[in-house]
Amino acid sequence: MTFRLSGIALMLAMLFMVLLGGCSNSGEMVTPGQEPTLRGTDEGISSHSPWGLWQFVADPEAGTLEYVEFRNALLHLNALHFLEPPPNLYLTLESAPEFSGNELTVEIGLRHPFLGLNQFTGFDVCGALIADATHHPYDDPTLLIGGDGDTRLLNADGYTRWWNPTEFPINSEHPVFGYIDGELGTPDNLADYSGILSGYKYFCDELADINAPLDTIDPESRGVFSAGQKNVRRFEIK
Repeated sequence: MTFRLSGIALMLAMLFMVLLGGCSNSGEMVTPGQEPTLRGTDEGISSHSPWGLWQFVADPEAGTLEYVEFRNALLHLNALHFLEPPPNLYLTLESAPEFSGNELTVEIGLRHPFLGLNQFTGFDVCGALIADATHHPYDDPTLLIGGDGDTRLLNADGYTRWWNPTEFPINSEHPVFGYIDGELGTPDNLADYSGILSGYKYFCDELADINAPLDTIDPESRGVFSAGQKNVRRFEIK
């Protein structure tokens, strides 16, 4: 999803039933490792699709095997299709933007659009900043990421390549599986966003504090974003 604040794009990728690894921090900018686990094109061409994720506990003496289902499907969705239009209903500004030089701080709220439909509970919901990028610190020169001189998220919880318009172009037949222009944003056909790896903020019910780092989440909660729930995170953008 894209959302524009004074020329800055925000993309929300709601990831239903998928585990997205990220880096936690306490406010400082996170730098990805030199060999990140990248997702996107490889999954798109694979003939294998995970159907579930479980944790098993075996008791040899009792001869029992217990399991807990973590996910019952693996599916990435671009949720902007469900959040807009209209703008400012499910994707909202929760504070007036604060400017300090070339830095912008703003609180973004997301409300799950399917009140009462618990079968559509979200997992690992991320709001990522998609913008132009010029830095390529990895062996693959096409993996562009924001650095000095680029628009970037300073307090990122992690990095993702979903749903950059270069690798996931607009999909008119199945909008949830591609980049989507936001109602208040500059369309990609005008902005031509070049970023591949985008910093994101993580949204889940357990992160009541808008600045809470990811390591405060209980893994057993599975990063749940409940149907109808509203969650807010603080974005620090340079």
